[in-house]
Amino acid sequence: MPPTITEPRTRGAAGGPGNANTDCAMQPWLHPDAVSHSQRLLDSFEYWFKEPLIERTGTAQNQAEALFHAPFALVSHGPEADPILNYGNRTALELWGLDWQTLVQTPSRLTAEAVHRSTREKILRETSLHGFIRGYEGIRIARNGLRFRIEETTLWNILEAVLINPEPAPAASGFQGATRVARFGYS
Repeated sequence: MPPTITEPRTRGAAGGPGNANTDCAMQPWLHPDAVSHSQRLLDSFEYWFKEPLIERTGTAQNQAEALFHAPFALVSHGPEADPILNYGNRTALELWGLDWQTLVQTPSRLTAEAVHRSTREKILRETSLHGFIRGYEGIRIARNGLRFRIEETTLWNILEAVLINPEPAPAASGFQGATRVARFGYS
């Protein structure tokens, strides 16, 4: 399980301690822990589906950047009893209306309205049992109350946790489409 990335690492001009690492502060997906977690997401996807999630060229950092900017939404959460989101790419951050710091402190259950959480829990249990699921659709809710349907969703267990501690397994979720359903909330 990757640590929650809430503090940017620091380095001086030569890479040692000192000045704030503005790359990690402005682009948290470049934080070493996020790069490592991106590799686990990519490796796990390839393990379950026998194909790459994205084209894997260049360094691990290049792949982390490509994953963050991929044209689909991708989120993952940890194995906690009430799992906390630990990764979201640009598309996911935009859909849920969150910044990175807020996302990595958000219980994943809050990405769905209360009325849809039992369905979400059921699909997560099936994913944990079988390793992956394809074709899931459901309703999610953004921070601003906007509801949207996720379509063509693929969920998979993150490999490292599956091999070390299968219950409960961290999970990742990627989906191609999101359709606005309605605004929900107070006016």
